[in-house]
Amino acid sequence: MRGVFYFYIMQSFLQTVLLELKNNKTNLSDCVFILPNKRAGLFLKEAIVDHIDNNIFSPEILSIDDFITSISGLSSISNTELLFEFYSVYKAHTEQEEQNEFEEFIKWARILINDFDDIDRELCNAGAVFDYLQAINDINHWSLDEDKTLLVNNYMSFWKEIKVYYAVFSKHLLEKSKGYQGLIYKEAINNLESYIASNNSKLHVFLGFNALYKSESIIIQELLQSKKAEIFWDIDKGSINSEYNSSGHYINQYIKSWPYYRNNDVNIISNNYLNKKQISVVGTAKNIGQAKYIGEIIETIKTKSPAALNDTAIVLGDETLLTPLLNSMPNKIDGLNITMGLPIKFSSTASLFDNLLKLHGENKKSFYYKNLISILSHELIAPLLENNNGDLCKIINTNNIVYTNLNTLVKINQANKELLEILFGDWTDTNTAIDHCIKIIYMIKNHFDDKGSEKKITFEYLYHFNKLFNKLKLLQKQYSHINTVKTLHILFRDTIKNEKIPFNGEPLKGLQIMGVLESRVLDFETVIISSLNEGVLPVGNSSNSFIPFDVRLQHKLPIYKDKDAIYSYHFYRLLQRAKNIYLLYNTEADIINGGEISRFIRQLEIEKVHEVDHKILVPKTPIIKKKLLEIKKNKNILDKLNELTKTGFTASMLSSYIRNPITFYYQKILELKDDNQMEETIAYNTIGSVIHDTLEELYKPCENKLLSVENVNGMLKIKDKIVDKNFQKIFELGNLNKGKNLIIVETAKRYIENFLKKEIKDIEEGNEIKILAVEKKFETIVDLSSEFNNIKIRGKIDRIDSVNGVTRVIDYKTGGQIKQTDLNIKQYEEIFKDKKYSNIFQLLFYCLAIEDDKKYNFPVEAGIISFRNLDVGIIKTRFQEKTNLISHEKIKEYKSGLDILIKEVIHVDIPFTEKKE
Repeated sequence: MRGVFYFYIMQSFLQTVLLELKNNKTNLSDCVFILPNKRAGLFLKEAIVDHIDNNIFSPEILSIDDFITSISGLSSISNTELLFEFYSVYKAHTEQEEQNEFEEFIKWARILINDFDDIDRELCNAGAVFDYLQAINDINHWSLDEDKTLLVNNYMSFWKEIKVYYAVFSKHLLEKSKGYQGLIYKEAINNLESYIASNNSKLHVFLGFNALYKSESIIIQELLQSKKAEIFWDIDKGSINSEYNSSGHYINQYIKSWPYYRNNDVNIISNNYLNKKQISVVGTAKNIGQAKYIGEIIETIKTKSPAALNDTAIVLGDETLLTPLLNSMPNKIDGLNITMGLPIKFSSTASLFDNLLKLHGENKKSFYYKNLISILSHELIAPLLENNNGDLCKIINTNNIVYTNLNTLVKINQANKELLEILFGDWTDTNTAIDHCIKIIYMIKNHFDDKGSEKKITFEYLYHFNKLFNKLKLLQKQYSHINTVKTLHILFRDTIKNEKIPFNGEPLKGLQIMGVLESRVLDFETVIISSLNEGVLPVGNSSNSFIPFDVRLQHKLPIYKDKDAIYSYHFYRLLQRAKNIYLLYNTEADIINGGEISRFIRQLEIEKVHEVDHKILVPKTPIIKKKLLEIKKNKNILDKLNELTKTGFTASMLSSYIRNPITFYYQKILELKDDNQMEETIAYNTIGSVIHDTLEELYKPCENKLLSVENVNGMLKIKDKIVDKNFQKIFELGNLNKGKNLIIVETAKRYIENFLKKEIKDIEEGNEIKILAVEKKFETIVDLSSEFNNIKIRGKIDRIDSVNGVTRVIDYKTGGQIKQTDLNIKQYEEIFKDKKYSNIFQLLFYCLAIEDDKKYNFPVEAGIISFRNLDVGIIKTRFQEKTNLISHEKIKEYKSGLDILIKEVIHVDIPFTEKKE
């Protein structure tokens, strides 16, 4: 960062104007100052105080909106109320079968009102514009076609009626002495003559204007011609005469076209832009990079000259940068004023009511668990819930309650009955829905009342939403247009879209953070402008209007190209009197967050009026070499391993060690468990559990007996009932009768049916099958080597049977398909090193467990029955010698490898070391 700052006296635009008025011996008390916005008026008052020597009556200071509204005699109407008034007019002048419901009307009405606004502010011939629009749409939709569809007819009828809507709506509002901005400006033109006559002694001073609506232009020109006004343009000679930028486009037009300037000079065109400036152009990655760098600039200014912060402005081209910027500001800044507000649509309070209205807008008898949990776990609702009956969200997850209703929620959590009834009760009536929202606001407020200092922002949001819902309640009482909660939800979203909560601060002192439009008329020595990317500054060519570009051009309505000139003016005006300038842009631009570097920066470089220091900030990215995690065995770990040795090793435990020792450490030493996730649809491990439990129940009566076709047919008759019972055990409150769950339950039944039919086929082919054990639990002491004996192993074997005199050890698999290649043993030692041999490791582990049991005849066969591949039957382990039989010699080899593995697990000097994936 360059460390040089220019600090010298600057005369602001407001000071220059006041000095000019003083030189002209103008009595300020007789003046009416009109400015682009209210904020500029505060700075003007401060400038007047510094400027005068004696006490005077304060002059009237108005924003242009307030001034024109006072001339019109109308009162401004809120955007939401405007929608309700327009819908009343629309319903009264539209055939019933062609009428949109209010929720559909909202989607297009706002755009049409904005078009009405443009037409009135520019004093266009509304009839001509709408006739032109109708003609275009007639051509586009083949108006002479005799076989027009109902949709086309309604569409064309809409364009025909727009002219009627406009005329009737304007008349309707005027009768109520209300108006949107365009109508107010239009009506002000009609009242202008009488206003001038009744304010003969006042001098109207217009300050800092640039792009004027036609209505504003006529009002100002009439006052100038009547010698009741003066206008001071805040423009620089460089901008007026520049061939590179369009910042002087509008003021040039006014100077050339207004009759007033045929006999009068232009007031105060400054030449400040040529003064020496330090301009730094800085490219950073993403918005957060800009916010962090602005924080560094402020820290530098604060360190070198704290007083300079009083003459420093941060202008945000993209106002969404506000929150990261505030988090990047240095500590202990004496004064900070933020002119923009926090958008309420991004607040947690907005998300709560959005979720609630969305939930009830669907108008379903039961609620989807994700929608429920988004409300119950919300940061404003969770503290209100009493957990005497257990955590409600946890209960929903644990019991896999995918859909539920209020009665079920109250049944499982009686302690929160009142809150649950308000949150999830009957919201079908819109008045009830609004009342419930207001009740929820008060419940949250009362809960957090004792934490006022910690929850200031929350209370601000609650207050704002309380006002919003009360306003909607009054509008609904007056108009009755909101018929459903879905409509209320759409209106809610539309209303909060542009709403903001203002910051309280000292507007005249300290560091200023503002948007581009708030900077009008104000001057600062140090200016920091962010987000100078195409599509942000200047804004892109997006236009939300029913009036096409060519029609707007024809009737001199505002077009997107006008914004280039407007923002060019604001940009150069900010630079005009500034000494230290920082221009920041995003080097990693995208479609959403703007395009390449702004043309304004390129213009500065091409003009070569000032030297531009251009640099790109690249964050330091350290090269981090991933080290494999290594956990040395301390006393606590050794104690835990000793416990495991006493309780016994299982095949899955040792397989997890082979897979990754760190996984073994997390699961068996630290006993970390996976989150208990909701099974919205039945998981594969759940299907496996149900199939295992069902087969155990079916085969248990057949233990130590020969299996017959009659036995298996009996199993086929009762299998469905047992499957349903076992699923219901796991999904106690879940719904198994619809959707994917129903398909999965039926799939499990089909698996078992196919398995039993395969069993019948094997018997009918002459095989003698004897069930020796099902789900056999074992705890066996084995001697692995002369110095490593009395080792306990434990587990559960799915099935042990005898087929034609050969004992088989069988494991069921319901997951992925198992192939013969998965059970081929090539190198014995690899079983204890490579996770891909985990199935072989497990089967040999089971064989070791039953080796000394005289009930089972060795050699045995071991294999897997894959329910996804039942046709192939049992898939058996196969050794290099092409044999499937597991003899005592094979077990001895296995014990040797197991000896080495378990020694490694419990050895004090061998750490748990992460394996490379």
